[in-house]
Amino acid sequence: MYSLLSGHWLVLTLITVFLYGIGDGLYKQFVEHISPPRFCLYSVPVAAVVYITFFLTHDHPPPLAPEGRLFLYCATLANLVEGIAVILYYESLKGGLVSIVGPITAASPAVTVVLAYFFLEELLTPAQYGGVVLVIGGCLGIAYEPHDPPAGAPGSTRAGPEGEPPGGPGRGKKAVKQLWFLQAVLSVFGWGIGATLMKYSYQLPNANEANIMLFRVFTVALTLGVYGLLREREWRFTAREAARAVVPLAMFSIGNSMLITAYKWGPASLVMPLLSASIPVTLVYAFFILRERLTRLQWVCITLAFTGMLLCSTP
Repeated sequence: MYSLLSGHWLVLTLITVFLYGIGDGLYKQFVEHISPPRFCLYSVPVAAVVYITFFLTHDHPPPLAPEGRLFLYCATLANLVEGIAVILYYESLKGGLVSIVGPITAASPAVTVVLAYFFLEELLTPAQYGGVVLVIGGCLGIAYEPHDPPAGAPGSTRAGPEGEPPGGPGRGKKAVKQLWFLQAVLSVFGWGIGATLMKYSYQLPNANEANIMLFRVFTVALTLGVYGLLREREWRFTAREAARAVVPLAMFSIGNSMLITAYKWGPASLVMPLLSASIPVTLVYAFFILRERLTRLQWVCITLAFTGMLLCSTP
């Protein structure tokens, strides 16, 4: 399937949006009682299966070839920065309100757009820039909640890399005053920088998406896996819990593999903002499947986000 869609970055990105959005909805529906560290632990074997399968079924140059070392370093750095951003996001939710952290992290595509303009020399049409503004603005509006929603509530959803479920643990005790705000801001820059580095890595010799998948197996273990080991306190696992965690995690990992391929062909300043549209997808899923009520503001923001998606896709 990936071979057929190789040059169609927009299709790959939209499929990723759908997988992230439904995956977040399934997480909310089935595994909302699994802690983020526990979810991160489950993400390691799931990601390994998906990424190694991708690596083995696609053509690739030798991963450790000398001429591809710079690509290896850059792609691995991109994956590490992204994984650290997820961890910072989780940590920020311990001390800050979801209603504040959500809007902050929803703005991460703006960082990618700015970095792509200055460092990748990506230029968009006026209509595409307008679409980016609508997508980001719509997602900011969706993420905003006047009250602190419960863990996993649609207003606190942010789709992302492995082990990143919607919402989070809500408010927790502040170890250091205002540290959560710094962590949230750093996670925004982490996601933006990670996406820019991923796109840049494709400009280097021996660049290949299958090799990125192989590198990603190790970075997921080093970031999310280590975070789960250090933070998880309950080591009793059940088959039922694991089965429920595997489904959304598999959707996240498959979506990530498509997203990484999309970065090869499409501009980062469009791919990253479009990815944010997974948030309204989750809300629509929650409305029709979970029978959750949406506010008028959320419906308006969903409409804005999807309108922005249409503008982003215009040539």
